[in-house]
Amino acid sequence: MAPAPLGPERVNEGAGSTGHTVAFCVRLCDGQHFPLEQMGSTTPVETCRAICPSSQTKVFFGAEIDGAKASDGTHYTDLKTAFLYRKQLFANCTCNGRDAFGLVPLDAKTDPTLRPGDVVSTKEGLETYSGKTGNSSAFTPVSPEALGPQLNSVATPQEKPPVANPPHR
Repeated sequence: MAPAPLGPERVNEGAGSTGHTVAFCVRLCDGQHFPLEQMGSTTPVETCRAICPSSQTKVFFGAEIDGAKASDGTHYTDLKTAFLYRKQLFANCTCNGRDAFGLVPLDAKTDPTLRPGDVVSTKEGLETYSGKTGNSSAFTPVSPEALGPQLNSVATPQEKPPVANPPHR
């Protein structure tokens, strides 16, 4: 994750509060945080743990991180590590187990955010998810032609255009 800008942090950066409650996944070792979207049938806590499994995390809710509160009543700003990531990096304070800035990439076959009908790109090609989490038979191959002409050109490699012969000198 790139360092956040200094000053108040809002989901709708620079345009004032959205007025909507957002779930923020917070890495407790340095206070680094990011908003979570509603992800299928998973809870914000499950999504936060899936994206940041290498550090202890907690989910806070609010329109802005400054006023966000956890389900146990703790405010983000009461954390000893609130906004600490702005000042320094800490060894072993990581989501992905390698560096302070990356999140864990989710494997398409175990992604908790999938919804029935989602099309995903796997090593086997494009597949549609049927809604049975953790079940490899939950994925059905998709023919690129079934995606329509606009997506078909993205899904299948195109021939390279012919290169004009350079003029002879």
